[in-house]
Amino acid sequence: MRIKFTDTGEEYQISGIPTSGNSAAGGRYISKQGVLCKGVEDITEYRTEVVDGVKTKVEVVPGEVEEPRPDSSWLVVDIKLWLDAQGVEYTSSMLKADLLALV
Repeated sequence: MRIKFTDTGEEYQISGIPTSGNSAAGGRYISKQGVLCKGVEDITEYRTEVVDGVKTKVEVVPGEVEEPRPDSSWLVVDIKLWLDAQGVEYTSSMLKADLLALV
């Protein structure tokens, strides 16, 4: 869920609001007893995905971007950097095709 304070424009990505009690973000109350407080707007965006013919509503999380995966157009050094970031082990003697097989 994504909320926005209408007076400041501050936005926060939150996991949801509890149905009882109060919740806060940014040092301010955002909900009381499961209802958004005045001045807090739900700005959650959704997309529809179809899996096995069934439509499902999925939350779009800002900043959630599909990271590009290495392909044959990448330099070996860049493929190795990507593999390092993923925690994938390889040997220094591996060829480009061998590295791409690890992706």
